[in-house]
Amino acid sequence: MVSVHVKSDIQAHHYPRVGEALLAAIKEVLGNVATDEVINAWSDAYTFLAGVLITKEKEVYKA
Repeated sequence: MVSVHVKSDIQAHHYPRVGEALLAAIKEVLGNVATDEVINAWSDAYTFLAGVLITKEKEVYKA
């Protein structure tokens, strides 16, 4: 995944917008099932994964 992101020139500043769009899509698809607890869990998961990817991608960009 990191190599694809680097080839596509994905940068750290892209992640917040993607996260916002992802959470909005989840809310739209799940409707009333998208409780605060569910959305917070998705947000936490996305934030964790984004952090891992950002760190690894920075390493590759610097290499």
